[in-house]
Amino acid sequence: MPYSAADAGVPLPDVDDAEFAPFWAACREGRLVVQRCAACGRRRWPPRPACPACGDPSTEWVDVEPRARLYSWTVVHASPLPGYSGQGPYTVVVAELEATPPLRMLGRLAGEGALEIGLPLRAVFEPVAEGVVLPLWAPDVSPR
Repeated sequence: MPYSAADAGVPLPDVDDAEFAPFWAACREGRLVVQRCAACGRRRWPPRPACPACGDPSTEWVDVEPRARLYSWTVVHASPLPGYSGQGPYTVVVAELEATPPLRMLGRLAGEGALEIGLPLRAVFEPVAEGVVLPLWAPDVSPR
């Protein structure tokens, strides 16, 4: 069943949260971004107030290829959260970004099909509410 924020009680991300706002703004533009330390260049996800490698607080947001490999997944059949009752089953994946391993992002799987570790994925962007666009992960059949 496709994700729908129109269902009562479905929690949505706070797109104005200072730590994540650049990420959500990029998603609205159909882009995938991560933080990069302005001092040492290390890319990181999720956002943090300082670089875990060198401790520097200087941060910039950089575009990354929206391609990944399937690292892991789970199928949710029933959720204890009221907003998600009746939405199952759906698949949540851990996508390891190809251009910046070992960075991994969680997201729902767009579509269906057989899954296996290492399956090529690509981010697709789905508007779910006014001003809220979520990155989902779909099997990627394009040439690599």
